[in-house]
Amino acid sequence: MIKFIRSGILMTAALLFTLALAGRYTQHIVTTLEFEIKHHLNLVVSYIWDYIQHPQPDATGAIPFKSDQYLTVGLSVRF
Repeated sequence: MIKFIRSGILMTAALLFTLALAGRYTQHIVTTLEFEIKHHLNLVVSYIWDYIQHPQPDATGAIPFKSDQYLTVGLSVRF
């Protein structure tokens, strides 16, 4: 059984206004939850969202999606 002794949440956001060739408006948001499992062992879960208002075509002419979303899960050790 996992007993969560201590937990924390961290959210960071970056908003950029750029030229039209660079997408005009971009944002990068990271939300992280950290749980202490044992005294030196933590479980870290992060949700990342990247957004570009007007994505530009790549070399093949394909236009990428406006949003990219990621979920990462990791363990960290404190010394």
